[in-house]
Amino acid sequence: MQDLGGEYHRSEAALERSDATSVDRARMVRCTRQDPGVLAELGAWMADEDHPLARAACVAELATWPGAEVARRTILAGAVRRPEGGPWEIDPAIAAAANVMGTSELREELVPVLAEAHAHHAMGYDRLRAALCAKEATMSGDRARVCATLPAQAEDGWRRNGPRAWLIRGFLTIDYGAAIAASIAARDSEAGRPIATVAGVAGGWVAGIVAAHYGGVAGGLDAGKGETSVGFEGLIIGGSIVGGVLGGLAAHALAASPGARVPLTVIGLAPLYVISVASTFQ
Repeated sequence: MQDLGGEYHRSEAALERSDATSVDRARMVRCTRQDPGVLAELGAWMADEDHPLARAACVAELATWPGAEVARRTILAGAVRRPEGGPWEIDPAIAAAANVMGTSELREELVPVLAEAHAHHAMGYDRLRAALCAKEATMSGDRARVCATLPAQAEDGWRRNGPRAWLIRGFLTIDYGAAIAASIAARDSEAGRPIATVAGVAGGWVAGIVAAHYGGVAGGLDAGKGETSVGFEGLIIGGSIVGGVLGGLAAHALAASPGARVPLTVIGLAPLYVISVASTFQ
């Protein structure tokens, strides 16, 4: 049997060493032993993102650690956070503790965290809900009610409809509008024809990919393996090149007339714009 007393004393010495593995192990040992001398340092340890294993191990002990009530409230109060410039998230150490190392008591303590994560659309919600809402004989009535109320697998929907997705759609719309505005401003000048030509290349490129895709499906080249897969990919690449060249040549010829330049730009860029915006909903 392992000498836990010796392990404990070695852990104190390891805390003085600089390598991350030794520090992780030392902190894990002291937390799993629920060392009361650690409680004053626990906040600083949890703020140290360089030691994720130790952070998760310490969280896992919080619910049953004598005298840890203040530390537990403080740590769980910051479980749902928003890093500067990023989306809301659940502290990965807390999600890991709930899934891998946590006790039923800890999962009960994390019920308010799950509700807060849902309110903020925080990443890590799906994983935490899966841990808290798995069937368990000791599940409290409060936890059961929260699990019955809060949806499963919600993060995909949040990503599609979150601020970042809408920001991308906004930029795409601005770019599309700017190209049209540039075409309008330059329609009677020498710059108008190249703008329409580039739009024709983009439209032809998309049309070529679509035509090649459906042609490959009709020819049975979309099997996804072996030579058929290689042939399908080659067909798509070839279709995009041919489509882009033909679209550019056609647009260049039609754009000889200044009156055709703006409609060519609008029509040529429309497929690429629509596909790009649609991809943000997937």
